[in-house]
Amino acid sequence: MAFSIEARVPFLDHRLVKFVLQYLPLLCLYDGWTKWLHRQAMTGIVPSSIAWRCDKVGFETPETAWQRYLLTKRSDLFDQTAYSRSTLTYQQFRTILRDGQWIEYGGDTCLIWCWISLEVWLRVWHRATNISHRDSITLTR
Repeated sequence: MAFSIEARVPFLDHRLVKFVLQYLPLLCLYDGWTKWLHRQAMTGIVPSSIAWRCDKVGFETPETAWQRYLLTKRSDLFDQTAYSRSTLTYQQFRTILRDGQWIEYGGDTCLIWCWISLEVWLRVWHRATNISHRDSITLTR
């Protein structure tokens, strides 16, 4: 991990989490502040500018860009010969992906990544088992 970014969760101790979660939700979200009880508990330990900051943003991964790139380089993933067609037709997949329409599905890039992973896994599995017919397996939800 010489060149990676590591996100740390300070004070993530199972005893502290259990203690905080046993209180009413009112104490977890109070006066517009999330983790209110935890912030109060850190008074005098963590600088107020840190404990009460409002601009925290997690490290967002560029999943959408990765998937667009992957799909432009590997257009065969969901072509007419895709193994996973029993769960999603080529046209359905293309409709969802076209112009980022998966946002209508809640922006669930994880769902699309699962479809891609399923297709790649099915191709490897079929090749390894020498199965010649694509309809030899049935996928159900």
